[in-house]
Amino acid sequence: MRILLVDDHPIFRHGLTMLLSGLRPELQIDQCAHPEHLPGLLLQRGGEAFALALLDLHMPGFEGLQALTNFRELAPGVPVVVLSGNEDPLTVQACIDHGAWGYVPKSADPEVLVSAMERILGGGVWLPNSSLRIVDQATRPVQASAQGWTQMRLPITLRQRDVLQRVVQGKTNKVIGRELGISDGTVKTHLAHVMAMLGVNTRTQIVYELARQGIRVDQIALGP
Repeated sequence: MRILLVDDHPIFRHGLTMLLSGLRPELQIDQCAHPEHLPGLLLQRGGEAFALALLDLHMPGFEGLQALTNFRELAPGVPVVVLSGNEDPLTVQACIDHGAWGYVPKSADPEVLVSAMERILGGGVWLPNSSLRIVDQATRPVQASAQGWTQMRLPITLRQRDVLQRVVQGKTNKVIGRELGISDGTVKTHLAHVMAMLGVNTRTQIVYELARQGIRVDQIALGP
């Protein structure tokens, strides 16, 4: 598994690289300290070579949501987890709205950072607790299950769950279709069915509920 760490602070990059290597010794971690080097690095490695990108949201010339947007244009098939010192719930939500897979505050305690990285490397979603306490129409499913999604026997297929996993990773319908060998229209049909079954209206609601429940998409039971 190859990860791309994009951050202009060498001490933070070194510390996070050591933490990740300790959690998963088999990880291959590429570092990028300057946003202007990203196009060349992605071209050299091939954008699809990275299973995950960890992206600092605040770097000179690569600031805020525009940094996330720019990266996703450069590598639309690479899931992105945002790293930031900003824990404002509205900023977190905006990043998820713009296709981030998760959001990890740089100010988190070491134990929290380890927990966040373990969940992300395992395919789960991690968001700050402060953002999960904000309950509104944008982030709460309209039919939140009291039993939790892992206990729901949903009439969804393996292919529909594959679509859902890629949606959570922030991938566009076009990228999902290319990866699964299906049309954009088929992706939309699968996604509409899954959203109806889960009682959600938006991609953001899916990401938030997975984070609240601490589960992965592959833990959602398939139908008979």
